[in-house]
Amino acid sequence: MACTIITKLDPEYMDECLPHPTTDVRPVSPKVVTAVKKDLDKLFKKKKRNGKETKVQEDDLARLVVKLINDHHLCGDYKAALSQFHYDPNDDSKAKVDAMIYPKDHVPEDGRPDWTHSRMFIEFKRGGSKYDPFEYKDGNPVESDAHSRKAVREQLFAYGYNTMLFQQRTAAHALFINGPEFRAMRYDRSGMIATRTVNYVKEPKRLLDYLAVFGQLDAEGQGLDPTATLLETTSAAYKLMDEYAMDPGTDMDYAEGTVIPPYTPPVGASSSTPTTASPTPATTSSAPATASSKSVAAAAKARMASIKARLTRKQAKELAAAEEAAAQAVPEHDSDLDPDVPDDDEDPRVFKYVRTRFRESLQDGWPRYKLEVGPEKRKFLVGKPTFCSVTLFGRGTHGYVALDPKSRRFVFLKDSWRPFYEDVEPEGHYLQ
Repeated sequence: MACTIITKLDPEYMDECLPHPTTDVRPVSPKVVTAVKKDLDKLFKKKKRNGKETKVQEDDLARLVVKLINDHHLCGDYKAALSQFHYDPNDDSKAKVDAMIYPKDHVPEDGRPDWTHSRMFIEFKRGGSKYDPFEYKDGNPVESDAHSRKAVREQLFAYGYNTMLFQQRTAAHALFINGPEFRAMRYDRSGMIATRTVNYVKEPKRLLDYLAVFGQLDAEGQGLDPTATLLETTSAAYKLMDEYAMDPGTDMDYAEGTVIPPYTPPVGASSSTPTTASPTPATTSSAPATASSKSVAAAAKARMASIKARLTRKQAKELAAAEEAAAQAVPEHDSDLDPDVPDDDEDPRVFKYVRTRFRESLQDGWPRYKLEVGPEKRKFLVGKPTFCSVTLFGRGTHGYVALDPKSRRFVFLKDSWRPFYEDVEPEGHYLQ
């Protein structure tokens, strides 16, 4: 079943698929358009070898386009990087996508794709209908059955799958550059919208305008899920996940025939005393400050400001660097991690396999997220999914062994796109 719709690269596509930022989009200057066209004309100048015209090689085309994007800041503060010869070691499929566009602070320097931070992937082909995955002719199917074209289409879908696997997204974008022509593509779990081919060598401004708009979108406009927060390795939530992945020595065996003894609350436990089986890390606990402690803090802050005012420029720079290093070492307080008051009668123990599955999900190099679920906006911490659907399109079901930072308990979190049916309640309604 075809999952692709072909449309024009026109203002309607730009408005619907690339929702404009709140500020006016900065236009591409005529000087940049002229410079880009000059370099493209030079690359595509017809050459003959043994009496035959030669086509532009994919690597030459990829290097030039990436260079133009970066040299002329065609995508604003975003940068492009090549990765056609290497794969991400965390990627089981070992995909070698030609290039990706990243935030300037997350551009990889090792020639490998970074599926966690990419904002758009770019695939290059040498040109010709043989490598064009889509068709736009009356009476012909959009998704051609020709072997070479089908192979390219499956390649694009595989890259789209990886993007949705590593990242928490509602949609994603891609560029397909086939010789002198390009297609813009947007895809989500319902399918893909691809534009008709545009000759960017003859009309470079159309490609440059597309890149300029994309570079000025916020993260949500670029397709990232606003209910998901990518965790930094220095964050309190990241460290909390590491702590709860450790075996406290009280987890229960699950082998057949094992007798589980009844739970007995620790002697002297109170509503404010966490159990040893479900420890509350010191890094995320906080006690309310008294009036006197606030006064002392204010006085210390004023004294520090007075000291800073007397520093030389060099000393101020060194102090700022030291403060920044200290801030990274001690994560900011995250109220989402403040634990609920424990229930003395609640059994805090878990089966060994649950914590083991959680620990296995914290794979080195795999992104961790804080997810916001439901109208009550409950938070859950997740790593690599223990289950994920095998296709790009559909419900996109992912299953996680997640940590609830409030209760400090493990839960199984099912994340999927809901099918739309008239008079049918969501799955959670029936589970309740």
